[in-house]
Amino acid sequence: PGGIQAMMRFIAQNMVYPKSARRSNIEGRVLVGFIVNQDGDIEDVNTLVGISPDCDAESERILRAMPRWKPGLVDGRPVKVRFVLPINFRFDSPKRNKH
Repeated sequence: PGGIQAMMRFIAQNMVYPKSARRSNIEGRVLVGFIVNQDGDIEDVNTLVGISPDCDAESERILRAMPRWKPGLVDGRPVKVRFVLPINFRFDSPKRNKH
């Protein structure tokens, strides 16, 4: 609910840049795959392309913490839909200096 803007806001407000990644100057994009099931719940979250174990784990944590999505529909019936979402880790990320 709320579309892409709400999803991006949720990620920005909830992402915690891993301290180990900041100390090691790790930046980049993690690609996380997941399925939105017929109920709108997120399942089968896994890192497809990672940048560090801590950033990868944080990306998966954010996806698992997301509120329920609107399920995909085929012929008016809810179906599972597979997604790949890029999550960027940059030093100008919103919570960089808060943790």
